[in-house]
Amino acid sequence: SYPLNLLLVAVFSGLIGWSIGPTIAFYGMAFRLKKFAKSQGIMLKKGETLNNEQRAAFARFSATTQTDTSHSIVSQAMFATACAVFATAGVVFLTNYDFSFLGGFLFIALLILVAMGLLNIFFYRSRIVSLVRAYIGVVLFTLYLVFDFDRLEKMANDQSWGAAVDIAVNIYLDIINLFLSILEILGDSSD
Repeated sequence: SYPLNLLLVAVFSGLIGWSIGPTIAFYGMAFRLKKFAKSQGIMLKKGETLNNEQRAAFARFSATTQTDTSHSIVSQAMFATACAVFATAGVVFLTNYDFSFLGGFLFIALLILVAMGLLNIFFYRSRIVSLVRAYIGVVLFTLYLVFDFDRLEKMANDQSWGAAVDIAVNIYLDIINLFLSILEILGDSSD
């Protein structure tokens, strides 16, 4: 209903926006740690952490490289996400093609992506699986943008708040998830 749905969308957007900061910081720290380990010739095995001397050296290294590389990775991810959003919107709004057939395929692919993530968190703990999941995520959320922009085009005459909130939340989630997938790929591949 009208006033409640706007309030809930505002709270939801605020929580997602608030949580993205620590996520970006995590990817930046992981990127700097990999860069530090590579520069020092340190080979960390799964579950292994730095010793106290290496932590101190990493703190000094991190202070000097933080603004250089990790911010550039975030900027590149933002630029790539913006390009994907404008490209998908252009494809949908400049063609007369109906993309509604994607809905079922995308939902099943999303379930598979979530299952891959959960399996990787609890069982595999593999960097390769994470990276494959991120690449699949880029394709999936780009297609979700096409699908949701197509829904937006079809809802153009619907003036209800419910339709506006539904499509706004879906496009917002598509963009955030696409950005995070691109950020993970760039952070992993920029050694």
